[in-house]
Amino acid sequence: MNRKVIPETELIKNLERERTKKGRKLIRNLNKIFRDGLWPTEGFEDPDPLKDTRHWAIYEVLCSIPEEDYRKLEKSSKEFWWFIPYYYTQGFIVPLSVTHFPRAKGGIKRMPYSKVLYLSPLLEKTSGDITLAIVAHEIAHLVLNHDPIPEDYGRQENEAWGLVRKWGFKQEAKKYHAMIKRRETMERKYLTSI
Repeated sequence: MNRKVIPETELIKNLERERTKKGRKLIRNLNKIFRDGLWPTEGFEDPDPLKDTRHWAIYEVLCSIPEEDYRKLEKSSKEFWWFIPYYYTQGFIVPLSVTHFPRAKGGIKRMPYSKVLYLSPLLEKTSGDITLAIVAHEIAHLVLNHDPIPEDYGRQENEAWGLVRKWGFKQEAKKYHAMIKRRETMERKYLTSI
């Protein structure tokens, strides 16, 4: 796909300097990601990693994952769709293929499907590190070619978090897991109080 070159703004250069401070190398830039067809496109606007926290996190992950994993993701780019609704979007129609088809004698037969990487607008209200961990985790599922309807959910989760840590997002993953633990503790306390 022949895509135009995106100007390297001062803001993008600042993002790249910030990544260096965190010890992550810039392996590729926004232009490469855009040319390779991996940047989530909504309409015909230029890619903007500063549009919101979710796009910033996508930029961070795609710029810094190892080349081998980036190539896997690039090869699967026609097998998944980004779904990143704007924060104030109240609803719209998104075409998705059918993933299940009833069998004549009962039961369910798996049918071909497209994977959809959904990033909730609620992530805009979350810290950047937590959003970065979530985005890296979901991209890891794509790189690992995990089944979206897993038979072994725990194994797939462990593999995805392992890859996130291997990519250099250890601190972000640690913060995410600490947040989940706090939330589960609060939920348990609430349920035992009622």
